Amino acid sequence: RGGGNSDYIAEFPATKEELSKYDVVFVGDVGLSDDQLTDDQCEWLQRLVQRQASGLVFMPGFQGRQFELLDTPLAELMPVVMDDVQRRGWGSRTPQQFELTALGRRSLLTKLADTADENLEVWENLPGFQWHAPVLAAKPGAETLAVHAQASNDRGRLPLLVTRTYGAGKVLFMGTDG
Repeated sequence: RGGGNSDYIAEFPATKEELSKYDVVFVGDVGLSDDQLTDDQCEWLQRLVQRQASGLVFMPGFQGRQFELLDTPLAELMPVVMDDVQRRGWGSRTPQQFELTALGRRSLLTKLADTADENLEVWENLPGFQWHAPVLAAKPGAETLAVHAQASNDRGRLPLLVTRTYGAGKVLFMGTDG
């Protein structure tokens, strides 16, 4: 709310009916507080995805406020397990790269070129990212589209682009700054 350019909304919709006009909602580095989301608004978002087939995009950030959402109805929608030890995520002076998974190579969400070979080439030549969210693993039932090309833990490569169906809707987690 209030960030970005003129396309950003000035405030969260005041009623469930106003919120129902949105097909996709992006939730950045926000949590629960007077100037951010309320418990009721989190419940509205959860129901919007579950019942109306809307989409929700989690885009966590450096402040780590997404951890506050894990005590709300939005916790059910989160397609990844977050690392509570490193709430602010991980930064790097040098750009890091994505690596598409087998699912990611076939997904329309990650299709940036006309052919499979061209698409892989585009992904390999992206400028990269210098921060990523503190993620441990994808949750069961989630689909990992891209992982960190270098970083891993005892569960495998760190998932960075993860989708999941929730009720009638879809959720996307994008765990990088770029």
